[in-house]
Amino acid sequence: MKIEFLQPKFDGARFTEHTLPLEVVRDLAAYEELVTELAKRLFLSENRTESSKRPISRP
Repeated sequence: MKIEFLQPKFDGARFTEHTLPLEVVRDLAAYEELVTELAKRLFLSENRTESSKRPISRP
């Protein structure tokens, strides 16, 4: 299931030409990684059983 919870709006002088500066693209990529990691941790913490409790590791 996909739930949309964010609708970014790019406003200001940097976006007047209807372009996306590269530094913004890098920021969006970092934000995506942060949100994905948070979603994984929330899912695992809410769906663990006593027998499967173990530390969450990152690859």
